Amino acid sequence: KQVTQYGDAGDNGGEYQHDGAVFQDRQYQIDAAVVRIMKARKTIQHSLLVSELYNHLKFPVKPLDMKKRIESLIERDYMERSKDDKKRVSLRCVTMTTTKNERHNALRRGEKT
Repeated sequence: KQVTQYGDAGDNGGEYQHDGAVFQDRQYQIDAAVVRIMKARKTIQHSLLVSELYNHLKFPVKPLDMKKRIESLIERDYMERSKDDKKRVSLRCVTMTTTKNERHNALRRGEKT
């Protein structure tokens, strides 16, 4: 048997695992770049956020993938859409020092986070 960089000869499963690991790593890099930008800006228009992301990232990203990562951060309560201006899509950084569980527990106690 000859061993390739992806796994055993005739085994393509390793190649797919490698691609999956690269994809996962890039997702984390996109998330980290979004959080860095949001910590610096606090509030930013969606189009400017996307533009800055293209400048920060060192690899090509499809717009749909970027949109999914932003939506994921919103769903995980790292960011939220602006409630002030519905026409302009703005994102605002949520407090980064408290975890989702801490916010959830505070809400259960009736406290504002």
